[in-house]
Amino acid sequence: MVEKKRDYYEVLGLGKDASPEDIKRAFRKLAKQYHPDLNPDNKDAEEKFKELQEAYSVLSDAEKKQRYDQLGFAGVDGNANFSGEGFNFADLFGGGGFGDLFGDLFGGGRRRARGGGRPQQQVGEDVEKELHVTLEETVFGAKKEVTYRRAVPCSRCDGSGAEPGSSVKTCTQCKGKGQVQQVRQSMFGQQIYIQPCPQCRGTGKMIDKPCTKCMGKKYEFEQKTVGITIQPGIEHGTFLKAPGAGHLPSPNAVPGDLLVGIIVDPHPVFKRYEDNLYCELAVDLVDAIMGGEVECPVISGGTKNFKIPPGTQVGTQMRIKGEGIPHLRSKQRGDLFIEVKVKIPKKSDLTRDQQALLLQFQELSQGRKQ
Repeated sequence: MVEKKRDYYEVLGLGKDASPEDIKRAFRKLAKQYHPDLNPDNKDAEEKFKELQEAYSVLSDAEKKQRYDQLGFAGVDGNANFSGEGFNFADLFGGGGFGDLFGDLFGGGRRRARGGGRPQQQVGEDVEKELHVTLEETVFGAKKEVTYRRAVPCSRCDGSGAEPGSSVKTCTQCKGKGQVQQVRQSMFGQQIYIQPCPQCRGTGKMIDKPCTKCMGKKYEFEQKTVGITIQPGIEHGTFLKAPGAGHLPSPNAVPGDLLVGIIVDPHPVFKRYEDNLYCELAVDLVDAIMGGEVECPVISGGTKNFKIPPGTQVGTQMRIKGEGIPHLRSKQRGDLFIEVKVKIPKKSDLTRDQQALLLQFQELSQGRKQ
């Protein structure tokens, strides 16, 4: 039984009015998600990646896309380049084919070196990591460490993909161009197709003996730990950058950066707004009526005494200066705002004498109103 294909637009999550940039952006996002090298031994991811390749190979080609829009799968039958075999990060580093689309996958494309006509230089992709910090650490600062994995040139072959002593020759099929042409007859006449060379996978080079460590992929992953300084006043959602700590796709490339997204974990007592802290404080009924001195927790630990005036109402907001968050630049600390909540005891928690006094208080209060 032949398995029914999914519509190519559906595979990429797009509508038929998608622009070339929309198609490229959608493929880049999904291909990174399902690439076999990032999903080892995951057959489902491998099949989805092949499906994505097939869809993109058609929709990214103006002629193929036109025929597909008019005739569906019949218009492109046999013309989609979607084998998926041997497609790895090394292809993406090497230019041509899908490599240009990904910007080398590990990289944001190529960066032009300073000085007019000098060649462009490959740039590794940034690594993004989340770092959870406490609210206290945003007040007083901290030293943290981030451990992550990044791609680096294979230590055995130094990123060549070849076993030491192996020779690297020009591909005999594409003559070093990395692309081949195919002429096919279709209902529209003779068509010329340009696609990555299947023999060298678009690199233009052939290796006699692939490296036994990276299997010709040219890269390996290393575990790296980088120290991160949390400055007092840092906010949730801030990105800190460690330059040059990202992916390094080849020995001569410019490494990407490590981007650390700061996640401030919720605090059980305090909430932050700008440079101020907010909390709720339950006070005794008598203190709210008669006034008095109460203790409030502070972010530095312990408590701080402050006075509440007689007749303080529920929801009254009071302030303790200088007990908030330091400003990231000026270091001047914000304030702590306290919302008063009055503790109302349950009747079952009161003694008979206390209940009697409350009833007496009620009678006296009603007498004053008459």
